[in-house]
Amino acid sequence: CGSANSAEAALLLLDRMGNKAVQLTAVTFGAAIGACGRGQDWEAALMLLRDMRDGRSTRVRVDAVAHAAAVAACAKASAWSHALALVKP
Repeated sequence: CGSANSAEAALLLLDRMGNKAVQLTAVTFGAAIGACGRGQDWEAALMLLRDMRDGRSTRVRVDAVAHAAAVAACAKASAWSHALALVKP
């Protein structure tokens, strides 16, 4: 998932994992958020970060890797206000 250069592929894989009752972890979310960043899909990256925090099927703690990947996804797509909102306390 993390090596998939397509946000679409990463999102599809996460969806399939959830449908197959595979436990989603901070690692799987982080990899998908990173793929979204490489695909410049900052909106999908933020959606995944919210899914981690608010729970898809179970809550997954947002870790530093996923958070940094979401900031990077926003920055790469020049969505500066969203990137800054993620780093403000």
